[in-house]
Amino acid sequence: MQSLAGNERPLILYIEDEPDLCEDVADELKEAGYSVVLACDGEQALQCLASLRPDLILCDITMPRMSGYELLQALRQTRPDLADIPFVFLTAQTDPRQVVDGKRAGADDYLIKPVDFDLMLATIQARLTQIARIRQAHDVQVQEAMQAALGTLYQGSSRDVTGPVARAFDYVSFGIVLLDAHQQVRFANRAAHRMADVVSGLSLDGVFRLGGVRQGEAFR
Repeated sequence: MQSLAGNERPLILYIEDEPDLCEDVADELKEAGYSVVLACDGEQALQCLASLRPDLILCDITMPRMSGYELLQALRQTRPDLADIPFVFLTAQTDPRQVVDGKRAGADDYLIKPVDFDLMLATIQARLTQIARIRQAHDVQVQEAMQAALGTLYQGSSRDVTGPVARAFDYVSFGIVLLDAHQQVRFANRAAHRMADVVSGLSLDGVFRLGGVRQGEAFR
């Protein structure tokens, strides 16, 4: 799967069924320093996402075969591995209720056509910066949790280490699941249990299970 290295240009998946607008927006994104992958509808976007991981998804709403809403719903239900990627709607629909629907569906932002390129680029930069801050905070949390675990293990005693390690992991904001050799769940922190409540096909009840092939591949 294609991924973004730290020294490469941020990768944007742009989904748009209007060829002229698609070309104009893609040109603006490239001039601003982004790499761009294009898809003409939601189904083609899903095909692209099988082999690449963009840094941001910019998506029209009204498209043939699969609308932007349907694509977002499909991603939220079947691709939990992409949940941290910003999803921005770009649409001609100006009804405030449409904006509310998009937000409730899980969109991170909403841009209105005709496209204001300065606003679009500012929005994209803000979302990418926000994600960078979140990932940096996650890295710090991982290091702190690992230090807490290792500190307990290095004491060299036979005391139960599950308690202090479990408490450290419960303060981490992303899901952590500890499995034995038979995929039995030995521990799942609070964030993992919250994730299991909302992600279709994810089970932490006894044996760790993922309900779809794609989820299983992403986990492995």
